[in-house]
Amino acid sequence: MRASRIRRLSNCSERSSPRRKGRDVTKKFRFSLERMKSYKDSVLEREKGTLLRLRKERDRIQMKIEDLNNDFRNVNAELKAHTLRGISVVEMRSYRFQIENIHQQIKDLEVQLERMEERVELQLRIVVNASQEVAGLDKLKEKQLEEYNRLTAKEESETIEEFVSTRFVRERSLSQV
Repeated sequence: MRASRIRRLSNCSERSSPRRKGRDVTKKFRFSLERMKSYKDSVLEREKGTLLRLRKERDRIQMKIEDLNNDFRNVNAELKAHTLRGISVVEMRSYRFQIENIHQQIKDLEVQLERMEERVELQLRIVVNASQEVAGLDKLKEKQLEEYNRLTAKEESETIEEFVSTRFVRERSLSQV
């Protein structure tokens, strides 16, 4: 409700009302830091995009590790099955080489995953900070809008009061004539 009211008030056209005491009451609401807020919003969106890309990369690394773990289990199971039936030394070395190779790939990916986790964590902090900055500007905008609405209501009340009193004086002077 409050957001729709803000949009309605900030998008409304200028009101026609007389100038009073050097102030123009007809101005529509304009947030003084709108350009800053727009910039901060774009920074936030860019940082969220970066965070999303980093998380996808982290997930891709995790999937590779899972695939290699499955490969490790499969090769190990094959080795055990062939060992029970009896295999040659060459075949045994081949299986051992595959197992060692998979194991090394997993270790390398785990190092990459750890680095990626650190990058994701850092980027998450950046996104949180950017979100807090935008939220602070949103709160400030809301306060400025409330002040604008309060002043507008006060000035409209004064205008109505002035109109009523002028009408009353005019009717009184006409009745005396």
